[in-house]
Amino acid sequence: MVSFYVPKKKAFDRSAFELTCESLDIKGQGVGKTRGCVWFCRGLLPGEVARVQPIWQKGTTGQCEVIKLLKRSSERLEDPCLFHDECGGCPLSHIKPEVALSAKADGIIRVFKKAGIELPEPSFIERGSSTGYRRCCRLSARYDRGQFHLGFREGGSKKLCDIKSCITLTPKLNALLPVLGVFLSKLECRGKIGHCDLVSTDGLTGINLRITSRLSKADEQSLGEFSKEHSLVISVQEPVPSRNATGVTELIKTRTVCGDDGQLFLNSYGIKILCRADSFVQVNSEMNRAMVKRVLDAVGPKSGMNVLDLFCGIGNFTLPIAKSGARVTGVDVVSDMIELAKKSARDAELTSASFVTCDLDEAFEKDEFAREHYDAVVMDPGREGANRACRYCAGKKFEKVVLISCNPLAAARDIPLLTSSGYRIEQWGMFDMFPRTAHVETAVLMSRK
Repeated sequence: MVSFYVPKKKAFDRSAFELTCESLDIKGQGVGKTRGCVWFCRGLLPGEVARVQPIWQKGTTGQCEVIKLLKRSSERLEDPCLFHDECGGCPLSHIKPEVALSAKADGIIRVFKKAGIELPEPSFIERGSSTGYRRCCRLSARYDRGQFHLGFREGGSKKLCDIKSCITLTPKLNALLPVLGVFLSKLECRGKIGHCDLVSTDGLTGINLRITSRLSKADEQSLGEFSKEHSLVISVQEPVPSRNATGVTELIKTRTVCGDDGQLFLNSYGIKILCRADSFVQVNSEMNRAMVKRVLDAVGPKSGMNVLDLFCGIGNFTLPIAKSGARVTGVDVVSDMIELAKKSARDAELTSASFVTCDLDEAFEKDEFAREHYDAVVMDPGREGANRACRYCAGKKFEKVVLISCNPLAAARDIPLLTSSGYRIEQWGMFDMFPRTAHVETAVLMSRK
């Protein structure tokens, strides 16, 4: 019998100890030093002392959790949320928003410094309300022992926190939650629902059910009645049989079951930007308005300019840029969102906007759109960043590049590709797109002038 060598995990002292919090990191975690190690601990504020339990330790860095708070800061906020002890969605609810943002700004500066870039203090910090801001979300569903549960995951757990309201959601979504859970619990497919996407638009509210079986006729009729009663557009994502050369397989497809798709839209600069319940939509409408304005101010689009919008989605930046008179090309890998953006442009008669479906993480540099010259490039990638797109811009040497990032680590990895090829950071700033959470949206304007 063959035996394999399995390296032993290095042991560390797992005994509890007292930790004094000295500062906050980029995620809003408390930071303290003791026992020859820097410890990160969720839920602690500077000046607080807690009895903590180590979770892991690697070298001189470790993670721990609070057992008991021994000294409480006067800056600590009381969370009005009924589910704050269970739900893991708002880990920074105990921190004042301005303090959390300051910690995030300091953290971004440290991350960029490690990448060799000295950032000044942010040129701007945009923040709004920390409650009632979230216009879209994805809820998890579970049917267990005759009980249907709908909500968010508990903090640090796979358990489901069954909620009937959430202080971060818009009033429209909060009004829908209690009746939605009761309604879904009566469907034949209740045990097959994995997730439920919600979006509160400037038109109607959209719901998308992700189910693991085909929707029955009875459930489709029930959804139609529920849609009319609450003015909803409802779609389902379900497996559909598909025949190919090797036989019959299943494809996952989304279809609208009831309601008018045209009533799911977001107003931006007088443009109706169409979306779906499962489209990527910036969750915070107030912060998104501020972000679009900052991008427009940075790009300065006007007639005669040619602008490239990479990772464009449904046209959040593309369409307002086109309305300014500039010619703009939006590019994204998700074909459904590109089709929505095209329809929005046609409806608004924005003939200067064009769209291309393309995977920007694969070879795209020889595509027709990529061979053109642009006066400015806007990028808003996902958390994985825009490494290949930044390499492309570095080689083409466009006049301006604006990078929006929800992941400072990815941005700090990608931006040196541009600064090393002659770009200079003109300004950078932050948008509190996700109050009460560890996330932050960052914008960096770079120029070759």
